[in-house]
Amino acid sequence: MHHTSSYPLPPFSFDDFKLKAKIDFITVGLPTSIKTPLDGHRFLSAIRGRVHVVKRWRDSRDDWITIHDPHRDDLQYLLDNYPDTEILALEIAVDFFLKDGTNDLERLQSAHRHFTINLFPQRHQRLAAGAQRKIYADDGKIRPDTMKTGSGGRSVYWTNATGWEQVRLYVKTRDNKKPIERHSTRLEVSLSRGGCQRTGIDRVCLLPDFSKRVRRYLSPFFKVAAGIKPDKLRTRAKNPDRASRVAKENERARKTAERSYMRFGAAWAARHHKKIIIDTQTSAAIGASLKGLREQLADLELPKKSADSLDRWGPESPMYRGISE
Repeated sequence: MHHTSSYPLPPFSFDDFKLKAKIDFITVGLPTSIKTPLDGHRFLSAIRGRVHVVKRWRDSRDDWITIHDPHRDDLQYLLDNYPDTEILALEIAVDFFLKDGTNDLERLQSAHRHFTINLFPQRHQRLAAGAQRKIYADDGKIRPDTMKTGSGGRSVYWTNATGWEQVRLYVKTRDNKKPIERHSTRLEVSLSRGGCQRTGIDRVCLLPDFSKRVRRYLSPFFKVAAGIKPDKLRTRAKNPDRASRVAKENERARKTAERSYMRFGAAWAARHHKKIIIDTQTSAAIGASLKGLREQLADLELPKKSADSLDRWGPESPMYRGISE
């Protein structure tokens, strides 16, 4: 959505918002046991989330099923019935809803702009090297953003060279192309097939383990900056002139960091490989929402009859040991 108000946006106030994290969708390889229309009907009847498949099957590239807004019971159903099935994509979202229950676009856009400037997903090891902030350009294509963002309220992306992990920021007003009752400013982490493999969540049987570490693994993607840490020289020199020079250099670095943050936000830190001062309130609240998601999924369990799936696909499997060695 492109923000078109002619009035300045109100300042972002974290206290206006409440947060909720969820699994937005999961895409799995089409289980081999689904071979007939009856098999498909049974699957649909068991799933509470919205199921999406390709409209016209072409070949094996269309062997997938996506479950949008999966319920905890949907994930347990996959564990009970298809533990060895490959997970091809996974997306986790954190929504910022206005506490007063409204869909005030001005305040939602103020949050969008705040995170466009201050989000620092490069804190995560997967995006630490070479991650770029990108936006929808006027020609409708996704292009690299400038240091002083030109997003105009539209979707913002942070991706690395592989594209296996992606962070997206936008104001959510529709779902499945239909209007929704509650709007939000949304942050999403999307893991593609390669991202799922690197995260160790590329098979259904690995869902219980991932649910235990969902907060720890995802939180660094959502770190928010409150400033940039200046480079600081240290000296033990007793010479007053030397100590004075170091103090002046440190003061110059502090002013540079403050001035750069005021002009460009976290983008300057990413460009120059600097550390950030973390917005502890917002980052902690995002972490707490991910903790809530972890608690929702805490009782996911791999059936005993499928325990050998971990021998095939888990971190101690011969495949992973062979790769690591």
